[in-house]
Amino acid sequence: MQLRELQAAGVSIALDDFGTGFSSINHFLKLPIDILKLDRMLVADIDHNDLHQALTAGTIEMAHRIGLTVVGEGVERLEERSALQDLGGNQIQGFLTGRPLTESSFVDHITSLAA
Repeated sequence: MQLRELQAAGVSIALDDFGTGFSSINHFLKLPIDILKLDRMLVADIDHNDLHQALTAGTIEMAHRIGLTVVGEGVERLEERSALQDLGGNQIQGFLTGRPLTESSFVDHITSLAA
């Protein structure tokens, strides 16, 4: 399988948008993944939505038990970041950490970091 070859070469494989669309428990069982990215739907209002907290906590626990890193997608508020952190999430992505950049803005940003 090509994914396993990539993984063996040191590439981390992420399952994106878990909780919506085509992502399912079946992917845990069949795909060689290293990272589980929780869809924004689960992250939204996690700081005061008991159902989102329960689903996210269970998903994070399940992912950690099989050795996956968990990334919360679409984190826009400090409260969402804190709630994910409290539930054991490993990383976040979203507007809280930065807005999307154009190619030229990205190059400028990376260049300024290297200087």
